[in-house]
Amino acid sequence: MLKTLYNLPNAALQLLLPKYCIVCEEENYTSNKQICNKCLINLPVAPNSDYILNQMTDKFDRDEISIIGATSLISSSKDERYMNIIYKLKYNDFSYPAEELTPLLANKIKKEHELSNFNLIIPVPLHRLKERERGYNQSTIIGKILSKELNIEFSENILFRNRYTKTQTKLNKDERKQNLENAFTCNKELAKMKNIIIVDDVFTTGASINTASQALLQVGARSVISATMVFAGEK
Repeated sequence: MLKTLYNLPNAALQLLLPKYCIVCEEENYTSNKQICNKCLINLPVAPNSDYILNQMTDKFDRDEISIIGATSLISSSKDERYMNIIYKLKYNDFSYPAEELTPLLANKIKKEHELSNFNLIIPVPLHRLKERERGYNQSTIIGKILSKELNIEFSENILFRNRYTKTQTKLNKDERKQNLENAFTCNKELAKMKNIIIVDDVFTTGASINTASQALLQVGARSVISATMVFAGEK
């Protein structure tokens, strides 16, 4: 369905897309965008990278944290309605929120990190069964747009998920570690000596991103930072 929507003329596409804001659900007839101007202006900006990294120490020992930066765009704890963006992207085959918001995420990454040495963007992979069930990986959609905005190469051929894992949010520290143990493998030759931006839709505990980053570092990646659309931790 996603490819079909991309190929439709804009006028026809607007007839199919909802005429209301996916955040506040108010009528949005004055704009072609899926997020109204009011909700964009009042976007609850996520805390900066240093704050997110410091919060990870509540869940991990410092020597277990494998990323050196963590940029998110939106804080869902400030306004939970903005999680509708992720629900649409994740479960409704609806890429347009990513197209509207990823350029803002790119700008925030530029402000928080020196990007001159970063040369690769990769998505957190879904297990092949989950991706087959859903039909796409929402992190890939974000990552491809981010690649164009930052002019950094994108690849889906470096990091792979071996196991169908449980959601991390309700697991304790030991359960998270066990759930993600040996969950990822990497293409060593393609990851070696790279400075990587790893992309996901939501940063909650950071467990999946951290474990994936550990796998990348173990095969020779130089450094990893994360980029996510929503920060769902506490603020």
